[in-house]
Amino acid sequence: MTENGFRSGMLTLTTTALGGGVLSVSFVMNICGVGLGCLMLMTGALLAYLGMEALMDMSIRTNCNSYAALFSHCAGPKAGPILDAMLFIYGNGACVGYMVFIGDFVPNIIALIFPESWAQDTKGPTRTFSILVAAVLLVPMMLPNDLSKLKFLQPVSIMSLLYMSIVVACKCPGMFQVNRVANGPLRVATFSIHFFEAFALCVFAFNCHLNVIPIADRLVRPTRDRMKKVSARVNIFQCAFYILIGVTGYFSFLDRTRSDILENYDPTDYLVAAGRCFLTLTMMVAIPANLNPTVKSGVQLKDYLVKAEPSLLESPSNSDGEVRDQPRFRIAVSVLCLACQAALA
Repeated sequence: MTENGFRSGMLTLTTTALGGGVLSVSFVMNICGVGLGCLMLMTGALLAYLGMEALMDMSIRTNCNSYAALFSHCAGPKAGPILDAMLFIYGNGACVGYMVFIGDFVPNIIALIFPESWAQDTKGPTRTFSILVAAVLLVPMMLPNDLSKLKFLQPVSIMSLLYMSIVVACKCPGMFQVNRVANGPLRVATFSIHFFEAFALCVFAFNCHLNVIPIADRLVRPTRDRMKKVSARVNIFQCAFYILIGVTGYFSFLDRTRSDILENYDPTDYLVAAGRCFLTLTMMVAIPANLNPTVKSGVQLKDYLVKAEPSLLESPSNSDGEVRDQPRFRIAVSVLCLACQAALA
């Protein structure tokens, strides 16, 4: 767990990737069948590995420490700001999704604790209040410029994935016996127009690329072998547990498997409620892990537009230095992004 070390980098990348994907993999099996679903998850993991390994290698070879700098190196100075704008939009969109999950998890936990009528309306004021409180609590986590400062919070994502895998797997045999007749036959492979939706979910479940280049830039002893190990282990770990949750979750509910597997379970199930608590913490860590590079892209884009210096993005050191020299502006952009994400969620 050395700062910017091998395991710290793995945790950061895993935290960045974990989110709604862990809840949707069973739905992938429902759409495509258990055999084809597992094949698509392994394909998603392979694509993520190839992309991560290539990006890390190019970052070290070119000495570019941001996506914009690397893209400018490859496609010219005007390409960097375009990519920064795309990453800024993408990163904020991903964080809105995490906020939506927080708004789904927390009200159900509150409804389980408080029997009063006000708490039972999980789509009403308690949902809005939960999202707003989460946004306020996230502000201090956005203050560090370096994600390695959050390394002691990142194991929460691993713990939640392990816990949900165990809960879903342990409940699977009993649920399968109850639902195998009423919920339709077990399907191995099904081809339909929804194949592309399912494959998109498989790709997004492994997507941690927002932090790949920053991790490579700060990695201690960034040799090619170490970068390959980081990329491989992150994706193998995720793929193994995604397949476990996907297969056992699909076996539990078959054709009635929902896009959020937790919605299939009884809201009063305390084991699943504990899983919602873990996943809420996971989202709380995943948001700063995704928003940190997103805000940096926004700051670099502002520097390019305000100073009108295309050469700024040709020098990675200048670009990164600008971000470090503007803590107030970076924090202000972070707070504004959190407010907009909370409002949209």
